[in-house]
Amino acid sequence: MGSDGPCSTSAVNVLIAVGCAAALSKVRGDDYSSWLTAKEALAAATMGGARSLGFGNALAVLQVGALADLAAYRMDTVTFTPLNDPVRQLVYAERGAGLDFAMIAGAVAMRYHALTLIDESRILAEINTEMSSLDAMLAAGERSGAELRDAMAAVYRWSLTQDIAADTYPPGYAEHPIDAVAGQQSVPRQREALGMTRGYCGDRAAQPVRLPRPSRLISARERLPP
Repeated sequence: MGSDGPCSTSAVNVLIAVGCAAALSKVRGDDYSSWLTAKEALAAATMGGARSLGFGNALAVLQVGALADLAAYRMDTVTFTPLNDPVRQLVYAERGAGLDFAMIAGAVAMRYHALTLIDESRILAEINTEMSSLDAMLAAGERSGAELRDAMAAVYRWSLTQDIAADTYPPGYAEHPIDAVAGQQSVPRQREALGMTRGYCGDRAAQPVRLPRPSRLISARERLPP
């Protein structure tokens, strides 16, 4: 788990990805024991990320011989006050404002919330200057992509006509889409709405069904530009 950059994930903050992962796992599935916990999400972004990059146990752990990559957050902030469960507060509430200290391979890269190895103001100004010089090229790229944009719009419209697997929407969506999404139906009623006897899909997990979409969503989609 990580953040590739603002072009792909709209942020360079890995805590946004961690918080989203922990929250989204709770959207589907009425067995709360299968939901991703804050601790598991944080482990995926730290130890899991280290292993996926080939560092094994040499990164994202506090132990002798490990790489000294550290991040420290202030505890005297709104996010951590009152201090109840630091891991959950970090995953669900902290988004970087409290980051106060960072170390990369033993070198201090941030102290008192200020970067120490680079001139951040100068680099940001340089980026803005370079960006303005690319305006014409970017505009030409937008124009050249019109044909591809039309093709993608056609694919999108086609996708709206296709059958959708039974477990794609929350239980109860087929009969009462708005109530189901708003959580106004009981679990038994939700399952009954889709003819389910157990779990989300019961024995029909592999059977695609056509689920009606609410008219308000369809009208909104039809108003989308091509």
